[in-house]
Amino acid sequence: MEHIASVIIYKDQAYVPIQGLVEEGPFYLCIEPVTPTNLDQWELAQALLASYEFGNPVTEAVDYKEYQKLDPILKASKARSWKQLAKQGASYGIEWLNDKVTVYMSKLDSKGRFVDDLEKQHQFSSDVDMEVIASVILEDYSLRDFG
Repeated sequence: MEHIASVIIYKDQAYVPIQGLVEEGPFYLCIEPVTPTNLDQWELAQALLASYEFGNPVTEAVDYKEYQKLDPILKASKARSWKQLAKQGASYGIEWLNDKVTVYMSKLDSKGRFVDDLEKQHQFSSDVDMEVIASVILEDYSLRDFG
């Protein structure tokens, strides 16, 4: 079974939203609830476990401009925009497949937006512990320079 999760780290706080599977997809959209955590391995692992157990509920497509007004990550983090999040934070994606788990790390593109850094992705066996995933995310974040 496939499952998708994400973590946004902004101003030394991690945010783990639920990823809704858009019925017209296949793509995912951050939906509520968003679980904020400290940058603590155990806390982040618990938030990821909760996201995994919640699953990826099917959600209706929404108008992009309407979604921007209600964006759960911006609401939870109190960031003004995704550009601000990208400038002062990091984004991580986790994909669980039957035989493996992949953790995607972000980098910034030429316009200052989050994109996957394929050189930094990590792959694990499907039975990887959530604390291992959390530690890889927190280690990557600790090595970033936001100066």
